[in-house]
Amino acid sequence: NLLTNNGSIWISIDADESHYLKVMCDEVFGRKNFITSVIWRKNYSPKSSARHFSEDHDYLIVYAKNADKWV
Repeated sequence: NLLTNNGSIWISIDADESHYLKVMCDEVFGRKNFITSVIWRKNYSPKSSARHFSEDHDYLIVYAKNADKWV
């Protein structure tokens, strides 16, 4: 009810919970209304504190109310 027919929602989340959020949003918005998952870097200086891989990014999960009408 909070989104117009051509509206979208962009949710910022870290890597630990992003996959759980995707499953939950599939149930709420419908899997066909998933637009994309965007990765964005949290800072501009690389960190070498990770044991295996750098964790310097978060995710944006994007859903449309109606993917056919979203631009």
